[in-house]
Order: sequence, then structure tokens, then C-alpha cells
Amino acid sequence: QTCALPILIFIVLFSFYTCSAQFVNGVGIFGAGMASRHKYTDSNSPERFGSHKSKYIIRPAGGIVADFGRWDYGKWRTEFEYNTMGAKEISSSDGTEKKLKNKLDYISWNNFLKLQLETFSGFPYILIGARCQYLFKNKPEIYQSILNQSNQFHFSWNVAAGFEFMAYGPIRFFTEYHLANDLPSLYNKENLKVRNLTHELRVGLMYKFRAKTENCNAPIYNDIY
Repeated sequence: QTCALPILIFIVLFSFYTCSAQFVNGVGIFGAGMASRHKYTDSNSPERFGSHKSKYIIRPAGGIVADFGRWDYGKWRTEFEYNTMGAKEISSSDGTEKKLKNKLDYISWNNFLKLQLETFSGFPYILIGARCQYLFKNKPEIYQSILNQSNQFHFSWNVAAGFEFMAYGPIRFFTEYHLANDLPSLYNKENLKVRNLTHELRVGLMYKFRAKTENCNAPIYNDIY
């Protein structure tokens, strides 16, 4: 419900603008490795969970991406991604130390402002925006009473740096590093807050559409991607 209105607006805008190749700059796919962990802040009863940071868990992710706009130095980036987050926890309740994994899988819709420059070898850029995330799967091995009550929908801010390599054809290779953190907490009840911190490293391929120049007879497509 939280994301219903933004998604509806996106579908309408996407349907309208994709009718014109002039607005769609490129579409692509990517794979990623995600390193994430949880931060517990328990101001009510610290002995229950403690105010601690869990260990990082590394899991795969992937998605589809599209860039919109023809401004040389800026684009609108939108993505649909399957995120695999979570954390590793150390448990020693029975006298032996155990490493337990809490796995949370999300389907997310990400939107960014993309600011870029052009160099001889390619296009360095930064991304600034947010993720709207839906909790698709939840498999905690510890702290089930907390993580099973995680918010179904939540937002995360996201900043990233990337590089898109120059190519002679329409297909370009790109790589990105993302840093994301929850805006509202993943869990916030009874003075206990749980937040997620994620690092993401991506590699992908982008298909760039040719720019279209109109004249009085017919559109002309040039070789500038």
C-alpha cells in the first residue's frame, strides 16, 4: 500500500514516454554481490539483544535498469531489482559459539538522479536516490520474534558511483558501487530499533538507443548513443 501510488505514477509515465525513443536513453541488465548487516539499538532492555552490529553476509542480486533523458550530464535512472540481504549473528547461548544467518529477500523499485561526465575511456557518474522495497522472503535463524515482524514495505536511501565504458556499438559495459541504509528502521517497537546497512557491487550491460534528430521530412538517427 505504501508503494501503490508511486508505482501507478511510474507505470503511467513509463507507458507515455517509452512511445518515444527520444526519451529512452538505454536499457540493461546487471548482476551484483551484496554485503549487508543489521544494527540493533535496544534502549529498553540491552541484555535481550544488546546494542550491537551483526556480521556481514554476502549474497547475490540482480535486476533490470533503464536510463531516461537526453541531457548530456544528467539522466533519470529507474530499476527493478531482486535484493538478497540479511546478516550473520554469533550465538553462544548453550556455551558453544554458533554462526547463524538471517536472510531477507526483497523486490525493490529504485529511482536515482544520474549525474555524469564524459572522458576519453567512458562516462564516470554518481547516482543519488532511494529504494522502495517489498519483503518477499524472510528466513531468520535467530531473533525470529523480531525479524518476523519486519516492515513489509520500507524505504532506503542510496548513493552510488559508477563507470560506463566507451564502446563503438550500442552495447556498453558498466560497473557500480552502491551504499544503502534504511530510512525508517526495519523494525521499531518497544524501544528496539533494527536497521539494515548494505554495500553492493554491480556489473552489467547497457544497450544505448541512438539519438533521433527531426527534420521536415522524416526522423534521422545519428551515431551518438
